[in-house]
Amino acid sequence: MDGDGSYIESIKGPEQVSAFETYGKETLRKPENQRIRISLERLGRMLFMIENSWHETGRQHSQKELENILIRQHEIEKETEGIEDVFLKEYIYEQLDNIAATRRSLAQDIRWDIETVRNCKGVVGIV
Repeated sequence: MDGDGSYIESIKGPEQVSAFETYGKETLRKPENQRIRISLERLGRMLFMIENSWHETGRQHSQKELENILIRQHEIEKETEGIEDVFLKEYIYEQLDNIAATRRSLAQDIRWDIETVRNCKGVVGIV
């Protein structure tokens, strides 16, 4: 995550930020958009923490955290529906899409890991 909490910038790198992304970040800094900006930053930080710690923590706990992120994503989408600025709305949806892709990837990795452990225990139990 970068200093502004932009999930897109953390993926692309600061040198590739477009005028659209700059507009979105600046508009989100306005007081009326503070709630959504903070929510997006929190989701990004939560994903970052899960991504870097799920190997050492309980897999089911990590899955529950990913489920909580999904619920919060839907809440942000509902909040975004009321925004009239189409560029800001699109920017928020783009942020949510990137968060969703990362969340899905992590969920798949965790599920795969859980299944691998189950299958290994099943093989060991047979012997």
